[in-house]
Amino acid sequence: MGDVAAIRARRVITPGGERPATVLIRDGLIVSLTDHQAAPAGTVTLAEGDVLLPGLVDSHVHVNEPGRTEWEGFATATAAAAAGGVTTIVDMPLNSIPATVTVAALAGKQAAAAGQLAVDVAFWGGAIPGNVADLRPLHDAGVAGFKCFLLPSGVAEFPPLGPAELAAAMTEIASFGGLLIAHAEDPAVIAAAPPAQGRRYAGFLASRPPEAEVRAIAGLLAGTRRTGGRWYPARCGPARPVCAAPAQTTTRSPRCHSPVWSRTAWGATSAASRPGRQAYLPPPPASRYSRSAGSTSRGSTAASRRQRSAPAKSPRSAGLTSRAVAASISS
Repeated sequence: MGDVAAIRARRVITPGGERPATVLIRDGLIVSLTDHQAAPAGTVTLAEGDVLLPGLVDSHVHVNEPGRTEWEGFATATAAAAAGGVTTIVDMPLNSIPATVTVAALAGKQAAAAGQLAVDVAFWGGAIPGNVADLRPLHDAGVAGFKCFLLPSGVAEFPPLGPAELAAAMTEIASFGGLLIAHAEDPAVIAAAPPAQGRRYAGFLASRPPEAEVRAIAGLLAGTRRTGGRWYPARCGPARPVCAAPAQTTTRSPRCHSPVWSRTAWGATSAASRPGRQAYLPPPPASRYSRSAGSTSRGSTAASRRQRSAPAKSPRSAGLTSRAVAASISS
């Protein structure tokens, strides 16, 4: 067993709420929470007002490196994540060039990320027309799951799946127990809607009618019943599709958890803090406003950091580990 390290603060966020406490860590794993005064020798004490909290996971981040690094690269995205208390991000397969739709493209992403990371990074693969044969190799290479669009994504290198292509992808992904996340809007409904116009938000909403999501989600649920596979909406706007989904999946409700590699040193009270193991993370946030971690930092700074080894890769996962993991932020 390794030596015990400790961090204490007057404001520690725990499952039971905020309280003064000391966090004890051994071999990268949080082993217990003790009283603030029961700190062993060598304890790191955070400044008055600083907050010690579990490291957050952002499972919907677009790091556009390589190819569109000027939009967001690994250095800026992970630094901003660390500043905001996010210790793991899961990178979307677009808008990098090439998109992460082959093992070779995944290797290019890993190479681009190496040496730049301030937090841990895992990767989604992509499901596009013509890459069904690449899905299992990507899964075996360690991607967390697969993203697809049912209408144009906005970038030419990541085209949408048609009905037959979606069926083939769902069948293949179900065959190895993978997870599909879908931008679920029906292209025919969107095409028939009025174009977005004017400066009012209502004009934009009219261009994305709720029926587009209702119809797309109904098709995905039918695929779930046919294949027994798992899928999750990458984002969901109106309440109607959210409320409709459970009623249609009562006999085969998919487990929406995806394995992501993490070697977080401290700051996470879950399995995500265990070196050398898979951390099972919640499904992607169902938010229309999910953006890259680079846009989430609002000036908060990490109260402390622990230096990590050079990025490494697990035998199962495509994820990379950070050189430094921030586990607390300024209040």
